[in-house]
Amino acid sequence: MPKKISISKKEIKPKKVASKKVPLKKKTPNVRVEGALCFYVNNGPIVCDLFDLKNALRVMSDDSFRHHTVRDGNDFSRWIRDALQNESCAREISICHDRHTALQTIDHFLNQ
Repeated sequence: MPKKISISKKEIKPKKVASKKVPLKKKTPNVRVEGALCFYVNNGPIVCDLFDLKNALRVMSDDSFRHHTVRDGNDFSRWIRDALQNESCAREISICHDRHTALQTIDHFLNQ
């Protein structure tokens, strides 16, 4: 009588493949301040975060923008740095010389 040969079934495990870890993009938090820390736009709204500033830039006049950027430095940049604690955004806003560029810069930081 022929002998039965038993073949042991090995558990097949999937091969481990080294994968690249893709760092997640760290989203810049949108800090919101209240009260005296809010920014009071000349002849315009009260701004408490970058979303508010983005909306304010859309509707403010060029004269109002110049009022905050020409006379004693850039008020927007100072506020973003001091109240919102966002040094990189403040640095970028400080070199914006018109509303359109400032709006694009704010939009960039909100979408990071």
